[in-house]
Amino acid sequence: MDKPLPLMTYDFLDFFSKQKLKDKTLVEIGAGESTLYWEEKFNKVISYEHDSVYFNKIKKELKKETTQLNLFDKNIFSDKKFLENIENADYIIIDNSPKYIPRYNFSLFIARNMKKISYIILDNGLWNIEAYHYLINNFFVKDFPGLNKEGDLTVTSIFSIFKDPKYYHV
Repeated sequence: MDKPLPLMTYDFLDFFSKQKLKDKTLVEIGAGESTLYWEEKFNKVISYEHDSVYFNKIKKELKKETTQLNLFDKNIFSDKKFLENIENADYIIIDNSPKYIPRYNFSLFIARNMKKISYIILDNGLWNIEAYHYLINNFFVKDFPGLNKEGDLTVTSIFSIFKDPKYYHV
């Protein structure tokens, strides 16, 4: 495998590479080359993957002991360890959408359970517009439209700070 690179926009990766992440924890929903990339950037990476073939392929390539790879199924939302990891993560990437759990469901679960000062990163948000709309309606967002390593025109978005309705007039 060539040098691993997430399937996120180059503009996002450029911006994010300048962040101080060495003492931060990332929960990633959707393992892959990105897991191998992120384990070099973060103190701890906890990645979840639903495809057992892909899971086994990535597991062989992990380098750091602080990187955890977990296989999940449709019962992930009742997994106490998953909940604990979401509650303690500094960054959470949603980059997986098995047929039985849409990204929208991950967005809802994460928004309800994450700590106040953490960030949600939605990769290729326009590929699952329902999740994107939910997050943009509830969090402040910075979008990074552009090309990814496959040459796709897409957007990677980072959401932070829940919009508290008491501060808005309708």
